[in-house]
Amino acid sequence: HEARENCIYGDDVSRRPAVPAAGIRLTGTPLIGLDRRGDAGFRSTAPYPLRNDVDFGGCSRHVRERSLAAWQAPSSSGASGESVVRSLRVRSTQPRPRLTPPSTRGLALDGTTPARPILNTRDDAGEDIAQSTMAQTDAGASGSTSAQAVPPIPDVDVPSGDQGSHKRRRTDAGRETGLPQNEVSIIEEAMKRHWGIDEPHSFQVRAIHEGSFKDGSVIHVWAKTGSGKSAIPLTISTLRRGITVVLVPLLGLGSDQVTKSHGVGGNIESYHVDEHQGEDAALLHKRLSSYDKKESEHVSIILFVSPQALGAKSHWFKKLKLLAGEDLISLLCIDEAHTIEQQGRNFRPEFQDAVSNMNELFNLMPTKAPRLAMSATIQQVDIDTLNRLWKSEPNFTEWTEMARREIFFSVVVSGNPSVSIQSSLKQDYKGEDPESTKLKVIVYTNSKRKAEESLTPQIEKILATMGIKGNVMPLTGDCGIMQKALLMAAFSGDLDLREYFADESLGGDTAKDGDLSRELGALNLLVLPATSAANCGVSSKYCNRSYRLGFPPNWYDIVQEMGRVARCQGAEAGTNRYEVHVSFSMFVSIYVRIQQVADSEERKKQLVAVFESLKFIMTPDKCHHILLEEKFEDSHTNDARHKCENSCSYCNEDHLEHTGRVNRQALTSIICTDVLNSQKQTNYAAFLRLIKDKKGAIFHVDDCPNDAGPIHALCLQMLAIGLIKLNVDDKSLVGTSKLEAQHVMVYAATEHRQGYDALVILDESNWTGIKYY
Repeated sequence: HEARENCIYGDDVSRRPAVPAAGIRLTGTPLIGLDRRGDAGFRSTAPYPLRNDVDFGGCSRHVRERSLAAWQAPSSSGASGESVVRSLRVRSTQPRPRLTPPSTRGLALDGTTPARPILNTRDDAGEDIAQSTMAQTDAGASGSTSAQAVPPIPDVDVPSGDQGSHKRRRTDAGRETGLPQNEVSIIEEAMKRHWGIDEPHSFQVRAIHEGSFKDGSVIHVWAKTGSGKSAIPLTISTLRRGITVVLVPLLGLGSDQVTKSHGVGGNIESYHVDEHQGEDAALLHKRLSSYDKKESEHVSIILFVSPQALGAKSHWFKKLKLLAGEDLISLLCIDEAHTIEQQGRNFRPEFQDAVSNMNELFNLMPTKAPRLAMSATIQQVDIDTLNRLWKSEPNFTEWTEMARREIFFSVVVSGNPSVSIQSSLKQDYKGEDPESTKLKVIVYTNSKRKAEESLTPQIEKILATMGIKGNVMPLTGDCGIMQKALLMAAFSGDLDLREYFADESLGGDTAKDGDLSRELGALNLLVLPATSAANCGVSSKYCNRSYRLGFPPNWYDIVQEMGRVARCQGAEAGTNRYEVHVSFSMFVSIYVRIQQVADSEERKKQLVAVFESLKFIMTPDKCHHILLEEKFEDSHTNDARHKCENSCSYCNEDHLEHTGRVNRQALTSIICTDVLNSQKQTNYAAFLRLIKDKKGAIFHVDDCPNDAGPIHALCLQMLAIGLIKLNVDDKSLVGTSKLEAQHVMVYAATEHRQGYDALVILDESNWTGIKYY
C-alpha cells in the first residue's frame, strides 16, 4: 500500500486517501508464499488469517489419509498440520520496488502523444526502455563508438526430421519479424527486464507486437507446449498495463500460471481468483475496487479465472463487468483454447458460456482490448467454435510447427499393462542414485480410482524395494486446489520447504517448526500417477518419462501428455520417452465408458476419436510423428515431412513385431466358424480365450507366443483395421451407467457391396497393418 501511494501521489500528503489502521491483508495461493513474494507485493501489517482449510477434494479415503499424513506428520516439537497451513500462508513483508510513473503511458514514436494502446515503457527504476533502446539503435546507425555494440548472432542447431541437425541463421529480430526495429527493441527489452527472456522467438515478438500496439485485435497463437506461449500475455500486460483477464480451463493451470507470472520486476500483481474464497475473496474485491485509471498507468494486474468464475451469476464476473466499463481491462486471453470445443460441447458447457461472457466484457469496454487465444493442440473445428463464440475472425494468427521428435514414441502391448509399466519404472530407476535421484515420471490413466488406489501403492512399493528416496502422490480432477498447487510445485523439482519453514524472516519459527520443516521439506515427489487433470501446467526439467496406462481417448491427450517431457533442452536422443501401455481389455474398458455417455451425439464423437487413437497406436500407416504433425499443424502449409527414422515404434518397425507372423487363412477360418456361425454371441473375454486356445494354428510356428501380449495385440489390430467390431448386446443399456464390460460382444465386420453384405476379413486388401503370411 505504501509503495503504491508513493508511486501515485509522491510527496503530496494532502492528496493521499486515509489508510485503515489495520493496513491491507492480501491472501491467495500458498505458492506465492513459497516463492517468497507477496500476492501484490504490498506491506501487510495484519496477521494472515489462520484457517486449516487444506482441501483434498474427493480423493478416496486412504489417499486422503496418506496426503494428510504428509501434511500433519507429528514432530518432536509437537508441530501439526495447523502450523503447516500457517507457514504456507505467510506472506513476504518486503514492499514492491517503487516505480517512477511515466509522464504518459503511451510511447509516441514520432514525438507526439498517441491514442491507445498506451504502452508502459519504463522499468522499475523509472528508466524509459523505449528511449534507451532507440538511442542505442540511433547511435549504432550513426557509427557512434559510445553505443553498446550488438553482439554477433550465433548459428543455432535446429533438428529437422531424418536429416539430423542443420544450421539455421538466427537473424536480427526486427528483420525476422518484419516489424519496425524500434518497436521490436521495446518488446525485447521488456521481455528481458521483466521476464528474464534474453532471446525471444520471432513468433512471440510478432504476437506481442500485435497485442501491444493495436487495440481490438483478435490474436490466435497455436504453438507446442514449452515453446513460450505464456510469455506473450505476460509481456503484453507489462506493456499495456491495466488488468489482464486470462481464462484457464483447469484449476491447477491457474495456480501454475500465477507462479510463472511473478516476473523479475515491473509492478505486476497476479491472482488466481478461484483460490480466493470468503474473506479472501472480499479482500481481493477490495483491491480491485481501489484500482483506478491513475494506478493503471503503471501497475498491471493479471487475473487468472476459471470458466466458473466467468459464469453469468458469478460475483467475479459482475466485478469484471464494472472494471470493463471503467476502461481498466487491457487484455482478454484464453489459454488451452481447444478445451472450449472439446470439453465445452457436452462435458463442461460452462466453458463455452465463459467465452461468450468474455465477449460481453469486450462490448462494455470504451477502448477495445485485444483478445488472445492460445493452445498447443488445435484443429479447425476448435477454431470455428472460438470464432463463433467471440463473433469475430482472427486479425492475426501464429501457427508454429508442432514437431515433438525429441521424444521417443513407444507402444507396449501386454496382457497386464500395469505390470509392464512397473517393469519400465524399475528399469528407469535402476541406474539412479537412490539417495539423490531427481528423475521424475508421470503415469497417466483414464481412471481416478486406478491412479489413487492401484498405481500409487504399487509404485510406492517399487521405490521402497529399490531404496529410492522419493514420494508418490496422485493428481486427479477431484484433488482440491491447494493440493493441486502443492503437487505441481513439488513435481517441478524447485520446491524446498526445509529452508522456508524455518526462515524467521518469512514468519517461520525455527524452534517450533524446525522438525516439521525437515519432514515436509524432504518431500521429493518423483512419480505422479495422474488423470487428464495433469495435462496442463505440470512440468519439470527433471521429467523425461511419461507413461500412459490404457488408450488415450483422443489425439489431444496424446500430444498434451507428450508435452510433459522434454522440458530439459539438449538431452541425448532417446532420453525423453512417451510410452503407451495397452491391452485389448483396456480398450474395451474405455469403449464401455464412452457408451455410458447419455448424449448420443457426444457419444458418437468420442467413439470416432477413440477409434482414431486405436488406429494411430496399433496400425499406423506412416511415422507416428508425421501423423501428429499433420493433425495439429496448419493444414494450409505444404512443408515436406520426413520420417523420424528411429524416434517412434513405426520407424523402428516395432509395430510389426507386436504379433509376429499370422496365418491369414487359419485366422479367417476361425473367425468365420467360431464367431460368425456361433450359436451364441461372443463376449470380448470369450474372444480373447478363443484366440489364445487357437494360437498354435494362428501364429507362425517360430512366432507362437508364450505370453498374452501378442494375443492382445492381434485382437487390437483386427479391431483397428475393421476385421472385427464391437457392439453392445442390450441396446437399452447404452447411455446408462448400468452398462458393463460383460455386455460388449465381438462380431465379424461386414461391408456393403452391390446389394449384399460381404465379410471384411475375406478381402486380403483389408489386412494392411497385420503381419500375415
